[in-house]
Amino acid sequence: VVRLAGPLLAWRRRMLLAALALSGFFWTLPMSHNAAHHDYEAMYYVGVPLVFYSLLLLYIHKRWGHRPVVGLAVAALLAFVVSAFQMDHRWRIDAQAAEIQRAALAELGTIRETTRGKVVLVLPSIEPEWYWQVQHPRRGWRYYLAGSVLTHSPDMEAAARAADFLVTRDRVESDALLTPGNEHVFLYDSAGMDDLVELYRATYQQWRAVRGEVMAVLPLPGYPISGIRTGQRPYRDPRWGGHRGWRVEIPASR
Repeated sequence: VVRLAGPLLAWRRRMLLAALALSGFFWTLPMSHNAAHHDYEAMYYVGVPLVFYSLLLLYIHKRWGHRPVVGLAVAALLAFVVSAFQMDHRWRIDAQAAEIQRAALAELGTIRETTRGKVVLVLPSIEPEWYWQVQHPRRGWRYYLAGSVLTHSPDMEAAARAADFLVTRDRVESDALLTPGNEHVFLYDSAGMDDLVELYRATYQQWRAVRGEVMAVLPLPGYPISGIRTGQRPYRDPRWGGHRGWRVEIPASR
Protein backbone atom coordinates (compact mmCIF):
# COMPACT_ATOMS: atom_id res chain seq x y z
CA VAL A 1 0.00 0.00 0.00
CA VAL A 2 2.81 2.42 0.89
CA ARG A 3 4.65 1.64 -2.34
CA LEU A 4 1.52 2.31 -4.39
CA ALA A 5 0.61 5.46 -2.47
CA GLY A 6 3.97 7.20 -2.88
CA PRO A 7 4.02 8.00 -6.59
CA LEU A 8 0.25 8.27 -7.01
CA LEU A 9 -0.88 10.69 -4.35
CA ALA A 10 0.00 14.09 -2.96
CA TRP A 11 0.92 14.35 0.74
CA ARG A 12 -2.49 15.65 1.81
CA ARG A 13 -4.32 12.79 0.11
CA ARG A 14 -1.89 10.28 1.59
CA MET A 15 -2.78 11.52 5.07
CA LEU A 16 -6.50 11.11 4.39
CA LEU A 17 -6.06 7.57 3.09
CA ALA A 18 -3.77 6.71 6.00
CA ALA A 19 -6.43 7.90 8.43
CA LEU A 20 -9.03 5.75 6.67
CA ALA A 21 -6.80 2.67 6.69
CA LEU A 22 -5.69 3.01 10.32
CA SER A 23 -8.94 4.18 11.89
CA GLY A 24 -10.07 0.66 12.74
CA PHE A 25 -6.96 -0.06 14.77
CA PHE A 26 -7.68 2.92 17.01
CA TRP A 27 -10.87 1.10 17.98
CA THR A 28 -9.62 -2.46 18.31
CA LEU A 29 -6.35 -1.83 20.14
CA PRO A 30 -7.73 0.21 23.08
CA MET A 31 -10.84 -2.03 23.12
CA SER A 32 -9.07 -5.33 22.47
CA HIS A 33 -10.93 -7.29 25.15
CA ASN A 34 -14.26 -6.02 23.88
CA ALA A 35 -13.46 -6.79 20.25
CA ALA A 36 -12.68 -10.41 21.08
CA HIS A 37 -16.22 -11.17 22.27
CA HIS A 38 -18.57 -9.36 19.89
CA ASP A 39 -19.77 -9.99 16.37
CA TYR A 40 -19.58 -7.65 13.40
CA GLU A 41 -16.53 -5.74 14.64
CA ALA A 42 -14.47 -6.61 11.57
CA MET A 43 -16.35 -3.73 9.94
CA TYR A 44 -13.98 -1.31 11.67
CA TYR A 45 -11.22 -2.55 9.39
CA VAL A 46 -13.14 -1.70 6.22
CA GLY A 47 -10.74 1.18 5.56
CA VAL A 48 -7.90 -1.25 4.80
CA PRO A 49 -9.46 -2.91 1.71
CA LEU A 50 -10.96 0.41 0.60
CA VAL A 51 -7.56 2.06 0.57
CA PHE A 52 -5.90 -0.94 -1.09
CA TYR A 53 -8.39 -1.17 -3.95
CA SER A 54 -8.45 2.61 -4.39
CA LEU A 55 -4.69 2.69 -4.82
CA LEU A 56 -4.78 -0.35 -7.09
CA LEU A 57 -7.36 1.28 -9.36
CA LEU A 58 -5.38 4.53 -9.42
CA TYR A 59 -2.29 2.59 -10.45
CA ILE A 60 -4.17 0.73 -13.21
CA HIS A 61 -5.66 4.00 -14.44
CA LYS A 62 -2.29 5.70 -14.54
CA ARG A 63 -0.61 2.85 -16.40
CA TRP A 64 -3.30 1.61 -18.80
CA GLY A 65 -5.93 4.34 -18.89
CA HIS A 66 -9.59 4.40 -17.92
CA ARG A 67 -10.87 1.42 -19.93
CA PRO A 68 -9.58 -1.32 -17.58
CA VAL A 69 -10.98 0.65 -14.63
CA VAL A 70 -14.40 0.80 -16.28
CA GLY A 71 -14.28 -2.93 -16.95
CA LEU A 72 -13.39 -3.67 -13.33
CA ALA A 73 -16.20 -1.41 -12.15
CA VAL A 74 -18.72 -3.30 -14.29
CA ALA A 75 -17.39 -6.65 -13.01
CA ALA A 76 -17.66 -5.41 -9.40
CA LEU A 77 -21.24 -4.27 -10.01
CA LEU A 78 -22.19 -7.68 -11.44
CA ALA A 79 -20.55 -9.43 -8.49
CA PHE A 80 -22.52 -7.22 -6.10
CA VAL A 81 -25.82 -7.96 -7.84
CA VAL A 82 -25.19 -11.72 -7.80
CA SER A 83 -24.17 -11.58 -4.14
CA ALA A 84 -27.25 -9.59 -3.19
CA PHE A 85 -29.48 -12.07 -5.05
CA GLN A 86 -27.84 -15.01 -3.27
CA MET A 87 -28.22 -13.36 0.14
CA ASP A 88 -31.86 -12.58 -0.57
CA HIS A 89 -32.48 -16.21 -1.55
CA ARG A 90 -30.59 -17.48 1.52
CA TRP A 91 -32.55 -15.43 4.07
CA ARG A 92 -35.96 -15.25 2.38
CA ILE A 93 -38.77 -16.70 4.45
CA ASP A 94 -41.93 -18.25 3.12
CA ALA A 95 -45.39 -16.66 3.27
CA GLN A 96 -46.44 -18.56 6.38
CA ALA A 97 -43.31 -17.61 8.30
CA ALA A 98 -43.67 -13.99 7.18
CA GLU A 99 -47.22 -13.90 8.53
CA ILE A 100 -46.06 -15.33 11.86
CA GLN A 101 -43.31 -12.73 12.02
CA ARG A 102 -45.69 -9.86 11.31
CA ALA A 103 -48.08 -11.07 14.01
CA ALA A 104 -45.28 -11.47 16.54
CA LEU A 105 -43.90 -8.00 15.83
CA ALA A 106 -47.36 -6.48 16.15
CA GLU A 107 -47.74 -8.13 19.54
CA LEU A 108 -44.33 -6.85 20.63
CA GLY A 109 -45.35 -3.36 19.55
CA THR A 110 -48.41 -3.49 21.80
CA ILE A 111 -46.34 -4.87 24.68
CA ARG A 112 -43.78 -2.09 24.21
CA GLU A 113 -46.41 0.57 24.84
CA THR A 114 -47.33 -1.09 28.14
CA THR A 115 -43.79 -1.68 29.36
CA ARG A 116 -42.26 1.64 28.32
CA GLY A 117 -40.12 3.00 31.15
CA LYS A 118 -40.56 -0.17 33.23
CA VAL A 119 -38.20 -3.01 34.14
CA VAL A 120 -38.87 -6.10 32.01
CA LEU A 121 -37.44 -9.57 32.61
CA VAL A 122 -37.13 -11.47 29.32
CA LEU A 123 -37.48 -15.19 30.00
CA PRO A 124 -36.15 -18.03 27.83
CA SER A 125 -38.70 -20.12 26.03
CA ILE A 126 -39.38 -23.84 26.16
CA GLU A 127 -41.72 -23.78 23.17
CA PRO A 128 -39.75 -22.00 20.42
CA GLU A 129 -41.45 -23.47 17.38
CA TRP A 130 -42.58 -20.22 15.78
CA TYR A 131 -39.38 -18.51 16.82
CA TRP A 132 -37.31 -20.85 14.67
CA GLN A 133 -39.57 -20.39 11.66
CA VAL A 134 -38.65 -16.75 11.20
CA GLN A 135 -35.45 -14.77 11.04
CA HIS A 136 -35.82 -13.16 14.44
CA PRO A 137 -32.42 -12.66 16.10
CA ARG A 138 -31.94 -12.98 19.82
CA ARG A 139 -30.92 -9.33 20.11
CA GLY A 140 -34.21 -8.32 18.49
CA TRP A 141 -35.81 -8.19 21.93
CA ARG A 142 -33.65 -5.18 22.72
CA TYR A 143 -34.96 -3.37 19.67
CA TYR A 144 -38.62 -4.29 19.79
CA LEU A 145 -38.88 -3.50 23.51
CA ALA A 146 -37.06 -0.20 23.20
CA GLY A 147 -37.89 2.24 25.98
CA SER A 148 -37.91 -0.47 28.66
CA VAL A 149 -35.15 -1.60 30.98
CA LEU A 150 -34.49 -5.21 29.95
CA THR A 151 -32.97 -7.70 32.36
CA HIS A 152 -31.66 -11.22 31.92
CA SER A 153 -30.60 -13.35 34.87
CA PRO A 154 -29.92 -17.03 35.54
CA ASP A 155 -31.76 -16.59 38.84
CA MET A 156 -35.16 -15.94 37.32
CA GLU A 157 -37.07 -15.81 40.59
CA ALA A 158 -34.76 -13.19 42.11
CA ALA A 159 -34.81 -11.14 38.90
CA ALA A 160 -38.61 -11.32 38.75
CA ARG A 161 -38.88 -9.71 42.17
CA ALA A 162 -37.02 -6.67 40.84
CA ALA A 163 -38.98 -6.52 37.55
CA ASP A 164 -42.31 -4.92 36.77
CA PHE A 165 -43.21 -7.27 33.92
CA LEU A 166 -42.21 -10.61 32.42
CA VAL A 167 -42.05 -11.30 28.68
CA THR A 168 -41.75 -14.78 27.21
CA ARG A 169 -42.87 -16.82 24.22
CA ASP A 170 -44.56 -19.34 26.52
CA ARG A 171 -48.23 -19.08 27.41
CA VAL A 172 -49.51 -20.01 30.87
CA GLU A 173 -53.13 -19.56 31.83
CA SER A 174 -52.69 -17.32 34.84
CA ASP A 175 -54.28 -14.29 36.44
CA ALA A 176 -50.95 -12.54 35.81
CA LEU A 177 -51.25 -12.95 32.02
CA LEU A 178 -51.83 -9.44 30.65
CA THR A 179 -52.10 -10.36 26.95
CA PRO A 180 -54.60 -13.23 26.73
CA GLY A 181 -55.36 -12.43 23.09
CA ASN A 182 -51.76 -12.87 21.93
CA GLU A 183 -50.54 -15.97 20.12
CA HIS A 184 -46.76 -15.59 19.96
CA VAL A 185 -45.39 -13.27 22.66
CA PHE A 186 -46.92 -12.93 26.12
CA LEU A 187 -46.71 -10.29 28.82
CA TYR A 188 -47.15 -11.13 32.50
CA ASP A 189 -47.24 -9.16 35.68
CA SER A 190 -44.17 -10.05 37.72
CA ALA A 191 -46.46 -11.73 40.25
CA GLY A 192 -46.97 -14.51 37.69
CA MET A 193 -43.44 -15.85 38.06
CA ASP A 194 -44.56 -18.80 40.19
CA ASP A 195 -46.85 -20.07 37.43
CA LEU A 196 -44.05 -19.86 34.85
CA VAL A 197 -41.60 -21.60 37.15
CA GLU A 198 -44.06 -24.46 37.54
CA LEU A 199 -44.35 -24.72 33.76
CA TYR A 200 -40.58 -24.85 33.34
CA ARG A 201 -40.18 -27.37 36.15
CA ALA A 202 -42.88 -29.67 34.77
CA THR A 203 -41.45 -29.46 31.25
CA TYR A 204 -37.94 -30.19 32.50
CA GLN A 205 -39.13 -33.24 34.42
CA GLN A 206 -40.95 -34.46 31.31
CA TRP A 207 -37.83 -34.10 29.17
CA ARG A 208 -35.66 -35.72 31.82
CA ALA A 209 -37.95 -38.72 32.04
CA VAL A 210 -37.75 -39.23 28.17
CA ARG A 211 -33.78 -38.92 27.42
CA GLY A 212 -31.95 -38.07 30.77
CA GLU A 213 -30.48 -34.56 31.29
CA VAL A 214 -31.47 -31.93 28.71
CA MET A 215 -29.31 -28.85 28.31
CA ALA A 216 -30.71 -27.47 25.06
CA VAL A 217 -33.58 -28.06 22.65
CA LEU A 218 -32.96 -27.23 18.99
CA PRO A 219 -34.99 -27.82 15.81
CA LEU A 220 -33.62 -30.46 13.44
CA PRO A 221 -33.14 -29.74 9.72
CA GLY A 222 -35.43 -31.23 7.12
CA TYR A 223 -32.73 -33.37 5.49
CA PRO A 224 -31.38 -36.78 6.68
CA ILE A 225 -28.79 -36.62 9.46
CA SER A 226 -25.72 -38.88 9.55
CA GLY A 227 -24.53 -37.63 12.92
CA ILE A 228 -24.39 -34.73 15.35
CA ARG A 229 -21.21 -33.01 16.49
CA THR A 230 -21.33 -30.65 19.43
CA GLY A 231 -19.08 -29.29 22.16
CA GLN A 232 -17.61 -26.14 23.61
CA ARG A 233 -14.49 -24.31 22.51
CA PRO A 234 -11.66 -23.81 25.03
CA TYR A 235 -11.81 -20.52 26.90
CA ARG A 236 -8.71 -19.46 28.76
CA ASP A 237 -9.42 -15.89 29.84
CA PRO A 238 -8.32 -15.83 33.51
CA ARG A 239 -10.68 -12.99 34.34
CA TRP A 240 -13.72 -15.19 33.76
CA GLY A 241 -12.24 -18.55 34.70
CA GLY A 242 -11.05 -20.82 31.94
CA HIS A 243 -12.07 -24.27 30.80
CA ARG A 244 -10.44 -26.82 28.51
CA GLY A 245 -13.45 -27.25 26.27
CA TRP A 246 -14.97 -30.50 25.11
CA ARG A 247 -16.29 -32.20 21.99
CA VAL A 248 -18.56 -35.15 21.31
CA GLU A 249 -19.96 -36.84 18.18
CA ILE A 250 -23.29 -38.69 18.26
CA PRO A 251 -24.07 -41.14 15.42
CA ALA A 252 -27.57 -40.96 13.96
CA SER A 253 -28.14 -44.59 14.98
CA ARG A 254 -28.28 -43.46 18.60
